[in-house]
Amino acid sequence: MPSLLLTIFILQLTIHLINTVGATAIDELLWTIYNTLPTPTRSAVQDSKTLRAEAVRLRKEMTATSSQDEFAKWAKLRRGHDKAVAKYDDNANALKTHRQTFTRITTTLRYLGTNGLRLLLQFYFAKTPLFWIPNGWVPNYAAFLLAFPRAPRGS
Repeated sequence: MPSLLLTIFILQLTIHLINTVGATAIDELLWTIYNTLPTPTRSAVQDSKTLRAEAVRLRKEMTATSSQDEFAKWAKLRRGHDKAVAKYDDNANALKTHRQTFTRITTTLRYLGTNGLRLLLQFYFAKTPLFWIPNGWVPNYAAFLLAFPRAPRGS
């Protein structure tokens, strides 16, 4: 088993890296990886991309068509665009619910894996000294304060 000091150092380094990179960036990466695996939301994400592309394509065609000169064609494109946007919105709302659940779970696991583990180590090893101060380097009252609240005197 690695030393307690090394374990605490690695844990603090991990917490610092997560805080530096940002939790949202890590969540985005995990969501992307999750959707590349064969999961229930994978097909919904692919459908969402195709529905969005279809809505954008219809919008471009609609803006390229004159609403006064070619009204029938423009109205048909408008109805198709409205249907595509409605389908996309329904799909996006369903994905948003899955995404929120995924984010909540990853946030909980990240907290338990970093800060929860740190708190557990602090509680479990509260009376274990990480290093010892040689006798006579500091006065007795300073040694007492350095060992405060539960560490043995001189540590």
